Amino acid sequence: MSDPVIVVVYLGDRTQRLLYDRVLRAAGYGVRLASRPAEFAKATGDGRAQLLVHDDHAPIGDAVRVRMRVLTVHRDTDADALLTQLRDRPSVSS
Repeated sequence: MSDPVIVVVYLGDRTQRLLYDRVLRAAGYGVRLASRPAEFAKATGDGRAQLLVHDDHAPIGDAVRVRMRVLTVHRDTDADALLTQLRDRPSVSS
């Protein structure tokens, strides 16, 4: 059994963050949540996170250094659209 893809959800909107958490976990992803830079650093610190879902207000400069795929969402991006975007992209390789 392979480990799930680890997704960091870095959003300021708590409702959207928790919705994405629930939907991504149900789809089999591993999820780490962050709403502040310190939480983002903790969520990505071990180098296992492979994908970052963030809004356009989150400072993501560190994502480039940790070499994660990045998916930008907006306030109106619903959970189904998020899953569709994740499925349409090439798989993440370790």
